Amino acid sequence: RKTRTLVNQLGDSIINDPQYRLLKSIYMLKQECGYQENDHWIIPQKLTHQQVADITGVHRVTISNLFNKLQKESVLIKEKEQIVILDWQYILDHVL
Repeated sequence: RKTRTLVNQLGDSIINDPQYRLLKSIYMLKQECGYQENDHWIIPQKLTHQQVADITGVHRVTISNLFNKLQKESVLIKEKEQIVILDWQYILDHVL
C-alpha cells in the first residue's frame, strides 16, 4: 500500500499543475485531521509555506501566490496555526 501511495504521489507531482498539488494536499490533510466548525473545515496544522512547498514539490513562492489567490477567491484562509477551508466544494471540484 505504501508503494502504491508513493507511486501515486510521484505521478501527481509530474503530471499535475501546482494548484492541483496544493489542493490535493489540503484535501488529504482535511481527511486526516480536519474537523468541521460551523460551515467551515479546520485543518489544525502549523505549516509554513516552505513546508507546504516541500510536501507538494512546488516552489515556495508559487505556494505563497496560490494561497493568496485562493484567499482572494474565498476558498480558504491560511493562518499561522491552521488552514480554514471556506469552500470545500471548490476543492472537491478541482481534486476529484
